[in-house]
Amino acid sequence: MRDFQAASREIASGRLDIRMPVSGRHDELDQFAIMVNVMVEDVARVMAQVKGITDAVAHDLRTPLTRLRGHLHRAQLLPDNTPSFANLAEKAVADLDQVLDRFAALLRISKSKRAPDVRALQQ
Repeated sequence: MRDFQAASREIASGRLDIRMPVSGRHDELDQFAIMVNVMVEDVARVMAQVKGITDAVAHDLRTPLTRLRGHLHRAQLLPDNTPSFANLAEKAVADLDQVLDRFAALLRISKSKRAPDVRALQQ
């Protein structure tokens, strides 16, 4: 049971490479461990797929959003700029910075070897 507890703590902490020990006795504990190991393997596979998709989406969207931010910043510097446009452009740049920060958090998560901490997206 100690080995089960240790493995389950590791898995719960995000170590999806850890598996429950199987003794080879083919008893109920082995059957339980095998079932848990299959579930952890499935979770690890799905997490890898989500990380891959997240990485691709974040990269694909980050480039055009960064370009848009640059265009807005340059538009703010134009001499014939009105104060209302400058104010709106400043707010849009701030919003884009926030979105780009979220994409950076997604990319950090996608590069992580452990299960994601959703709080990273909220920072």
